[in-house]
Amino acid sequence: MNAFFEKIEIGLKKKRNKGSQKFINYSNFYKVVSKNKV
Repeated sequence: MNAFFEKIEIGLKKKRNKGSQKFINYSNFYKVVSKNKV
């Protein structure tokens, strides 16, 4: 049972990391766009 919960927790952490990576990519993209506008 514990191993099952551990797998879920690892999966959630991976999803969270992917989400934060997307956010980082988006913020970098936004910085580039705002620089080009100015």
